Amino acid sequence: MLKIMNARLFDPVNGKQGESADLWVRDGKIIPEPALFQGKTLDAAGDVVMAGAVDIHSHVCGYPLQLVRQSQSKVVPGVKSISQDYLALGYTAVVNAAMPALSARQAILEGACGGPDKMNLVWLGENPTLLALLETGEDAALREYLSFTLDISAAYGLKCINPCGGMTSDRLSPEKMIDRLIDANEYLDLPHALHLHHPFLGQRDAWRMVVDTVNRARGRRLHLAHLQFYAYKTDNKGRLTTASQELARCLNDNPQLTSDVGAVVFGPAEVVTADAGFAEYLSGRRACSGLMKQQWEEDGTLSALPLEYKRSYMGSIQWLAGLELLLLTRNPEQCMLTTDYPNGGSFRAYPYLIQLLMDKAFRDAEAGKLNSKALSRSCLKSIQREFSLSEIARLTRSGPASSLGLANKGQLGIGADADLVIYRDLPDRGRMFREPRQVIKEGVPLDPALGWQQTASIWRTPFPDYDRASVKKKLLHRMSIDFDQTFLTDRFLDDNGVRTLKRKGETA
Repeated sequence: MLKIMNARLFDPVNGKQGESADLWVRDGKIIPEPALFQGKTLDAAGDVVMAGAVDIHSHVCGYPLQLVRQSQSKVVPGVKSISQDYLALGYTAVVNAAMPALSARQAILEGACGGPDKMNLVWLGENPTLLALLETGEDAALREYLSFTLDISAAYGLKCINPCGGMTSDRLSPEKMIDRLIDANEYLDLPHALHLHHPFLGQRDAWRMVVDTVNRARGRRLHLAHLQFYAYKTDNKGRLTTASQELARCLNDNPQLTSDVGAVVFGPAEVVTADAGFAEYLSGRRACSGLMKQQWEEDGTLSALPLEYKRSYMGSIQWLAGLELLLLTRNPEQCMLTTDYPNGGSFRAYPYLIQLLMDKAFRDAEAGKLNSKALSRSCLKSIQREFSLSEIARLTRSGPASSLGLANKGQLGIGADADLVIYRDLPDRGRMFREPRQVIKEGVPLDPALGWQQTASIWRTPFPDYDRASVKKKLLHRMSIDFDQTFLTDRFLDDNGVRTLKRKGETA
């Protein structure tokens, strides 16, 4: 048993905004005060205590990152190093946001190496079977196929990547594809909304298409991934500037929406994407070279490409767009902190980004290093908002956990997972979040001297029963591998820590 004394709790789910309290931990859970306490005590007097942080959109394991590592990238080390770095920052759960269904075995094996708990999103994009089902309008067959996809991949949710490549055919449009997948996601009662990589990433005025998609969703749940990459527009003189105000207004007017920002940080990065058009566009630019591709049966093409974000006009616009989005979105649980690692830069920059949000003087000083023309066409310096510690907890804890349907994470109430972080309350907020005093996962205080050794669970979503024989019949003429070999055995899943999320009302 573990007791944490005098903790200043920042726990929005339970209404705690810095009140001093004691926490008791047993068997990996937060428990009520016991009648008799025997165990270790940690005195957190004066320290800030939050639940473990949750990254709602990253790329941390599986074949997508293996492709990057072939180039000996310094941005993407081994998965064990990535996991340890996440834990060192207080992140105890991470969403791996793009996994080909047929590569699930590799993603699970890597994810089981320890570190944060993980949730894999299986990608839906150029899959010919899926596209055929979307064209025909057979709802039952579509739901059956999606259940099969979740089954063979042990995935946590559905990630739609660049639907139809942004192109409309006689039988299917991006709008129709998104609409039907939103409906199917809701019918399957998945804990997380459809996770959408919208078409037209990186294009001027793409924000208009994003707003159109939101309007067509008609109040249904939807998660918009790496929203910063759509936050560009042309001003009345034809110049590129940020569209953060327009997208923030869209979020503010639609409380059912969630998004992650996909902030850009200066320095090296790696594009890892199944958006083939965007990868081809980047590879044609002189500043980007080294495009690598990998084709996945039934899943489409994965591309990887190194790049570097500089304080050029374009790089400055991207940096500004991300910060503006975060600061202009009223509810921090609707636009959550990510860098779309490794696409926008490293997650290791989260403490820096948090400092930018909490400290206007620091933010203004950093903005002063940008391209002056880009800064002059931005609203950033006029924004007075500074995030509070409670808002940071919502941005990085309760918001992602709620969006993912993880009731036991992102909060410190009775019965919650005992994943928590103790921070010294330093005026330098960057250092404060970069150097936690103590990270605790599953009730165990972690010791960096021991290499952050800790087991990790890989969470999958429950899904409705489906007719396996019917799906097999549809796929026999498409797949080059044996249909029955696509399924992961219960023993494999158990041995690698894969656990099924309980539905509301279910007990363990």
